[in-house]
Amino acid sequence: MSQTFWKRRIAPVATALTVAALTASCAQEPHSHRDPTAEDPVTVIVDQTRPQQIMLGGLYEGAMNNAKIPALYQVERMYNNSDRVRLLSEHRADLIFGCTGELLTSLNPKEAERLSQEYLADKEAGKVDKNSGTWRDKVYETMVANLPEHATAGNPSSATGCEDVNDPPLPQNIVPVFRSSMFDRNERLLLNRVSGTIDTQDVEKLTEKAHGDLNLSVVVQDYLRAHDM
Repeated sequence: MSQTFWKRRIAPVATALTVAALTASCAQEPHSHRDPTAEDPVTVIVDQTRPQQIMLGGLYEGAMNNAKIPALYQVERMYNNSDRVRLLSEHRADLIFGCTGELLTSLNPKEAERLSQEYLADKEAGKVDKNSGTWRDKVYETMVANLPEHATAGNPSSATGCEDVNDPPLPQNIVPVFRSSMFDRNERLLLNRVSGTIDTQDVEKLTEKAHGDLNLSVVVQDYLRAHDM
């Protein structure tokens, strides 16, 4: 059973967002887009057992609503990592969150294990530079290649998370995953702007605040105002 935190909002989608993609990777353009005059909001669903996801859902939902992109935030209890992608397949969710490594593991465990062995070998040999983005992009691109046909992902953030599910060991960069047809180019740029703004310290601080504060919207709106979103 899902729990809705915000009432349905109906607002025109912004026709122009002066934002720029802040990372080198870029999700593919969709073959079709949501009708900008549609009344249905973007449905954001997160796992109620994972405080980090709850915070991220509120953060991206807040940024979308601030940009006049109607969004609806919900939490559900999920029993395994694949549940989130299944919600996209069932059209129950339009936008979910995760980390590149753990999402790849839920989508293709064998490929995740193979890549993890390569990653650990490089790490042991001193070839892994966490500031270069090489392994971040490698895991991200492999994860995207394993998403269902109807789904794609925004740019991976430099922020990392999902420490509780890092098995097998892989880079865990935070990433939004969404139904391709629900986001046009400007809306994707907004997601990328949020992903490009947050860092690991932000994620940790915001998660801690949101976990201890009954009003999640206050926590995320303070952050969004401070970063002009």
